[in-house]
Amino acid sequence: MLFLLTSYFALPPDFSLISFQVLPAIVGALPLKDFIENEPTYSMIIKLYHAHNPIMLSLTEQLLPALAQVLTEDEGKEEQVSGTIRTQLVELVTALTQQYPQLF
Repeated sequence: MLFLLTSYFALPPDFSLISFQVLPAIVGALPLKDFIENEPTYSMIIKLYHAHNPIMLSLTEQLLPALAQVLTEDEGKEEQVSGTIRTQLVELVTALTQQYPQLF
């Protein structure tokens, strides 16, 4: 079900359709155990930050532990996201560090 939600939001994004209930639920489910769903989920999150979505911005503190876990590389373990998404997430964390230094 999470894949269906993130796929829906990752397509032509009308960010006004995202409710205050859906995003907190998605962020609360992170980090995902099924790495296949990570790509569309984190892609959606990146798009929401680029759009300055107020709901996503309000969830920044809750999202940071999941980002840390996804970006931490454990040798011998399957990568949780592709190189492209990883690069975009690193750029996002860098921007968040500058915008919200109190969270780091």
